[in-house]
Amino acid sequence: MRFLFILLASLLNISLLTAQKYYLEGNTTNTEGVKQSGLIDYRDWKYNPEIIRFIPDGSKIPLLFSPSSLKSFSVNNEKFISAEVTIERTPDKFNELLYSRQRIISEEQVFLRVLVEGETSLFYYNEKKSGKHFYIKKGATGEITELARYSTISEIEGKRELIVKDEYKDQLENLIRDCRMVTPLIHLADYTMEDLTELVEEYNTCIGKEIDYIADLPKIKFHLVVSAGLSAYKVNFYSSDPDDLAAANFSTSYRPSVAAGLDIVFPSSREAFSIYNELGILSYNTHGETQWYVNEDNYTDVEINLAAIELRLLNAVKYTMPSRGVKPFIYAGLVNIYGFNTGNSKTTFTHFYTTETEQTDIAITVYRRYSQALVAGIGISYRNMNLDLRYVPGNDITSSMDVSSSTSAVFVLAQYVF
Repeated sequence: MRFLFILLASLLNISLLTAQKYYLEGNTTNTEGVKQSGLIDYRDWKYNPEIIRFIPDGSKIPLLFSPSSLKSFSVNNEKFISAEVTIERTPDKFNELLYSRQRIISEEQVFLRVLVEGETSLFYYNEKKSGKHFYIKKGATGEITELARYSTISEIEGKRELIVKDEYKDQLENLIRDCRMVTPLIHLADYTMEDLTELVEEYNTCIGKEIDYIADLPKIKFHLVVSAGLSAYKVNFYSSDPDDLAAANFSTSYRPSVAAGLDIVFPSSREAFSIYNELGILSYNTHGETQWYVNEDNYTDVEINLAAIELRLLNAVKYTMPSRGVKPFIYAGLVNIYGFNTGNSKTTFTHFYTTETEQTDIAITVYRRYSQALVAGIGISYRNMNLDLRYVPGNDITSSMDVSSSTSAVFVLAQYVF
């Protein structure tokens, strides 16, 4: 249980890990157009960065750059440019708009993420204060224009209501009126990365212009995981009255274990979080012995054999620490266990002076086939290979009122990730 507690505590404190610097190869272009390669502290920015840390090649000292000191930078297949743009900061809450119905538009120099780069380009900006914004630029010398979407209060049937103005659709219709084939897509396009990127991509294709760059948009990834290794299974029984099961000391069962899993990786936080689902097979065969001794002429030997094959369905939350090369990971969750093909026998040898009798019976009167258990694990990942150490403290395998039990299983697994 201490092992489980440590893993769960680690999972709750992973925010400390995400604060670590994570340098990846990248490049910057200064305001004079000079390009330089090096390492950039990549943060998988949910909000566009206000500054970046950059270590030039041949140096060990990180430099700080703001939008005013750079023309652009690239890291992890993401491109950012520096631009002075308008930012729609009109409130989106009813009470705030009642106080003042004027639109609030700021002008700032910021880092814009490039979504599409071509004859017509699309950019993205997200901040805590006002949320997400999209910008479009037509032609190499065109102006970067915000695609406006804002809230306002309107009178509808004598009642004031909060509505959202999708002004960006009218802007887009004016900008791409030279390609009528794309016009229907404008009215279907939501104010999202996916829809607007697809729209601008289609427009560039429609006017016969090559696209230089399209951003890889965040998306959920699915990885098939195949596992094989060794399991160690241990069971203990407890009873308030003298009982063969409770008195016997059962051996640890060591058996091979195999499983197939699906790791659903979320794009946020550098793909650190995932939901891991796995269906595996565990088999065990354990032997226990005890002796009830009265004297040398009157004693009873009891031998118990328990065996089963278990299907185990695991569902866990997993955290993989973003790093280059070897990546540590931890996870915790729940496993559903179904046992079948059980072995459940007890042989009693009674010695009374010169006579010996043998009796065979079942050891567990009511075998509990279905149970649930917590699961926790740690491991390391390198490229497509994982090494996984897992602990599963199981529940009672008997439904009897007279005796209870606890199980524990430890797995050492090698995994290949497709």
